[in-house]
Amino acid sequence: ILREFSLRENSGGNGKWRGGDGVIRCLQFRRPLSLALLTERRVFAPYGLKGGGNGARGVNVLKKRSRTVNLGGKITLRVDAGDILHLQTPGGGGYGTI
Repeated sequence: ILREFSLRENSGGNGKWRGGDGVIRCLQFRRPLSLALLTERRVFAPYGLKGGGNGARGVNVLKKRSRTVNLGGKITLRVDAGDILHLQTPGGGGYGTI
């Protein structure tokens, strides 16, 4: 079930031309299944150029009942019915000094 799909406001890096904002997606699983994630820019932020600021790093989090698990960028795991996956994609790096 898609619980949220929105812009990740202010995730783009500063600069004469700001980096683009990432998105937020929250998915709730209706039954147990195997989940594979292959994402980037979870450890190193998207870099800015010519004096522009870095974009925000991406985040992958799984909420299981009363606990929250940071998944990192690349993982395969089993999820249960009711678990919620929160994906925050990175923002783009900015370009140029302000």
